[in-house]
Amino acid sequence: DGYGIQMSPVNFSLNTLAEGMFTFGDLNITYDTEFLVNINPHPSGNLSNVLNQQMTGGSGALNVPLLFYTTQNGSFEVSTPTISYIEGAPNIALPPTPILQVNQLNSTTLELAWQNQSDFGDDLLQFMIYRVGQNQSLDLLNIYANSISNFTIDTNFLPGEQYDYYVRSVHQFGVTSNLSAPLSITVPYPLPQSYIPNVTAADHPEDLGGQVDISWSPGHPSVNVHHIYLSTVNFTSVEGLNTSTTTAASVFNTTLDVDSHGDYLLDGTPYFVAVVGVDQFGNYSYDVTAFGPVFTRNDTVLASSLDVSYVGFTSDENLSHVLLKKDGALNVIAHLHQNGSSIAGAEVALNILGDNDNYTVIETTNESGKAVFSISALTTLGPIEALGQMTLSVSYEGSQGGLIDRPLSPSYNQTSAFGVIDVSFTTVEPILLGENNSFSTVLIVNAQIPEQQVLLANMAVGWVANDGNGSEVSSGIGEVRGNEMELSGIGAFGGMLHIHLDTFTPYYYTQGMAVMIEFESAPDNGQNQTNTTDSNNTTNQTTFPDVTLPGTIDCGTATYAWEENSTDESITCTITNPNPFDVFLGFSWKVTPTTTPPLTFEAPFGVAAGVPPLTISAEASIQVEFSPVRNGPSDGLFPGIQGVGYVVYFSCSELGGANECDSMTTSTASTEGELVWTLAQQLEEPSDNTDTTKDGEDSASSSTTPVLVGIGVIIFVAALIGGVIFMRSRGDIDFDDDDDEDYYTEAMAAPEVRPGQKSLDLNASKSLDSLKAEGKELHEEAPEGIESSMLGSSADAFQFGATAEDAVAEEVAEEVAEETDDAEYPAEEEWAEEEAEEDDGISTDENGTEWWEDEEGVWWYREEGLEDWAVWED
Repeated sequence: DGYGIQMSPVNFSLNTLAEGMFTFGDLNITYDTEFLVNINPHPSGNLSNVLNQQMTGGSGALNVPLLFYTTQNGSFEVSTPTISYIEGAPNIALPPTPILQVNQLNSTTLELAWQNQSDFGDDLLQFMIYRVGQNQSLDLLNIYANSISNFTIDTNFLPGEQYDYYVRSVHQFGVTSNLSAPLSITVPYPLPQSYIPNVTAADHPEDLGGQVDISWSPGHPSVNVHHIYLSTVNFTSVEGLNTSTTTAASVFNTTLDVDSHGDYLLDGTPYFVAVVGVDQFGNYSYDVTAFGPVFTRNDTVLASSLDVSYVGFTSDENLSHVLLKKDGALNVIAHLHQNGSSIAGAEVALNILGDNDNYTVIETTNESGKAVFSISALTTLGPIEALGQMTLSVSYEGSQGGLIDRPLSPSYNQTSAFGVIDVSFTTVEPILLGENNSFSTVLIVNAQIPEQQVLLANMAVGWVANDGNGSEVSSGIGEVRGNEMELSGIGAFGGMLHIHLDTFTPYYYTQGMAVMIEFESAPDNGQNQTNTTDSNNTTNQTTFPDVTLPGTIDCGTATYAWEENSTDESITCTITNPNPFDVFLGFSWKVTPTTTPPLTFEAPFGVAAGVPPLTISAEASIQVEFSPVRNGPSDGLFPGIQGVGYVVYFSCSELGGANECDSMTTSTASTEGELVWTLAQQLEEPSDNTDTTKDGEDSASSSTTPVLVGIGVIIFVAALIGGVIFMRSRGDIDFDDDDDEDYYTEAMAAPEVRPGQKSLDLNASKSLDSLKAEGKELHEEAPEGIESSMLGSSADAFQFGATAEDAVAEEVAEEVAEETDDAEYPAEEEWAEEEAEEDDGISTDENGTEWWEDEEGVWWYREEGLEDWAVWED
């Protein structure tokens, strides 16, 4: 039983002779038993101390009542009881009751303390601690712990458990204090390690939207589970919030499609995320720092579109291409959108591509989704040719999107373009018609960019001549030669000459891609031409023109040497006024360069301030001169034909003081033209075939060489003059002035072309070596008109390579030869032959031109600085 008394069941055995059943009732059982009550080991309830407390001083008997409790009515008999006892305390004094207090309490440790030990006396043996769990009763026999100190430490519990603690003191002779008042405690949970580091969230990739990926790093080892919270508002506490999901402690990422309210996530809505670690007791902290905002989006790529308008330097509607030119503008407007919704802040690239050109310009779309490319001139991009077939394209590389914006696909737009040469046509209007309505007119064709003038070579254009009703009269093709194009055909009075450029492959451009020039009107019967008098003796005055006609300008040309210090001639122009009234002339250059060219011209009149105008009388002409000005070396130019454009303005002057110019519709006309000249080739420096002086050689020797050579030449000339005087004195015996005249007559009457001379190609140009390779040999007679003046008259024959001294010696030899035998002068002849062999038959005149005659009597010449020889023609 509860007191530790052991009991055993009693089994009854019954026997019967027949079948049946029996029932026990009012069964009385008598039995004997012995109860041994051991000595009370506990101070509480010690019989001796109890009895001692009931005694009083004196002698006598002490009745000790024995109380017995049974569960059922009955009787029992106690026989021969024996009671043992120990002596009680000599002085029974009740110790103080312990007063409990908590010194420390956490999830793992409880420290209880009470009064100091000295308060309990010297007979104190120990303290007994009792612990009673929740919903349990105190059992004094069940001592939880003992302590000899005035405190105890308990670690045998779990967080969240509740206990009542009791303490009493034990003294000698079994004296105990009263039980302390119970101290109830609840074991606290440990501080929650709920912090989870590195929480991040992002849109779930490659989905249709509405999902967010959340990840984090491991937290404290005490974390047993993760709580994930997702809300549309930022929060710092999870108190009152529902979890969107939970994961085990070993899982560090998840994907959510609902928030803490259970609602599905919406694309473009900001969300905030928090992850909380929960320990094994379900304990966690409410305080959090949410991550966000994070957005979900649909990752399907949206298609972008580019609508582009391209406008070149002209918006001529007659053209199917966008026209470009070097100094022309280009304007491009690109509208980037997605299904009509503008895309702002996107980079768009414009690419200009040609055979030798490749340029890219970047612009950013504005709030309207438009990128505007405005290029004032293509040359601002860099060196560009801009000729022929070209391509303009606008491209967008696409976008990966943003937190909210969906990805965008790349887009592209392209159009064909054509790089052209801008040309102008200038002629005299109207075109006059000749016999059978024939016409011939010359148009001046100029490239607006001077360096492109050479590209006009062989430029072909079609033309059609129409009558006044628009019917075709004749047509043809015109071709530019130099800077002129001559057209001739059959026209019609009052008709129009149409010149049209190719619009399919427009290498050349002029406004409208066509030029229209009027033919002259049909001749009238004399009305409004002269003053006439009718039968009433009334004078009909001439009608004053309503329009000023442009005049004609005819300029010559000139050739200028390459050298800057050359003497340059002016260019003369004849200007004709076709109007029946005086005109003022104004002048301007078509292009004013920012950098002064090496060669410019001074205009004799102009429109600038301080430059006086010129006046041409009615239907009269004047001549003006344009003076060249050297502004520097010719290094910036190219040899050959050059030109500079100009404009001459014809402004009506008063007619007899009537000031009728004010009533004209057009009182000023202009004529464009070009001054044309030729720049000669640059002369090459003569090469030095002699050995160069070695380093360290004495420079004095080279400086004295010209002196020695000069002295030798003087001595030689003096000796030669003496010989001539001597020879003449001997020749005077049989040679008189008549003979001299006969010799001169014979020399001048000598035939210019030898018999059997072949026809020559005057444009031939060959080197001396190639001429010799053909078998040609040196001849000693020079043609008339090409010898140098310093070598004698035209009647004198001379050898190429000879000097002035050689000419004198040769003249002496000829005079003496008439009276003496040639054998008397073998030395002079041998010297002349050796000199001719040394010089290889080449002579140089005072202008530096070399001359040579082949065995057929053909003279060849080579100008200074050139390598090839050319045939000479008188």
